[in-house]
Amino acid sequence: MKIKILFVDVDGTLFDHKSKTIPKSAIDALEKVREHGIKVFFATGRNYSMLNDIGVTKLVKTDGGVIINGAVVINNNDILYKDTFDLNTVNQIFDYANKHEITIAAIYPYDHFLINEVTPNFAKVLDFLMFKSLEIKDLHDAGPSQLIMAMDKYQEIEFRKKFDNFDSYRWREFGIDVLVKGTSKARGVKKIMEYYNVTNEECICFGDGSNDTKMFELCKNSVAMGNAKDELKKLATYVTENVENDGLYKAIKHFGLI
Repeated sequence: MKIKILFVDVDGTLFDHKSKTIPKSAIDALEKVREHGIKVFFATGRNYSMLNDIGVTKLVKTDGGVIINGAVVINNNDILYKDTFDLNTVNQIFDYANKHEITIAAIYPYDHFLINEVTPNFAKVLDFLMFKSLEIKDLHDAGPSQLIMAMDKYQEIEFRKKFDNFDSYRWREFGIDVLVKGTSKARGVKKIMEYYNVTNEECICFGDGSNDTKMFELCKNSVAMGNAKDELKKLATYVTENVENDGLYKAIKHFGLI
């Protein structure tokens, strides 16, 4: 069956953190894919301002994005779907974080900022995500779609004892994404599939992390990068090379999409 939509993770799949660049082969491949009439969507934990921070949106043209781990779905420039935390829940988490010296960033579709002081752990988060300097600001009138919290695995266990009504994804040893219950890249991908009336056999997804798992379970065609977690490789229909070794380009070529 013909592939009609690509869903591409960013960190570790499209963007190489070793060189802090996108391989030119990946940029060219995605451009050719779109020239062939196949739609391309980001599928990322980042929002658009975070994508801007690393230059992705300038280098790669897409038809939209499943952003913030599926909490927000953008089709072209329109918000197709959005999850948000209620402000009461965020304030409870904020009080807990302040008490335990845990830094929080609030993530909206086109904006992100700190809501308390930076701790040493969050300095690592800033470095990894290549955030530009973040201001401390008050929350918007509406709740954010995601929280990023700087905490180790032990702190996460203690945090979950008090707050169990959310989903979270850990990345590296120093940070977690906290989301409204039921949020996932898969749910966001499904919104795009429904909008364009395509089946999961007509989609292919690319990823490397634990937050890509449900997306891989949904799409009939899935590509794990060579640098992906082992559990994701087991779910993939194809395993390509590492991001820095032109893995994305080689996978797109393998499936005959260019």
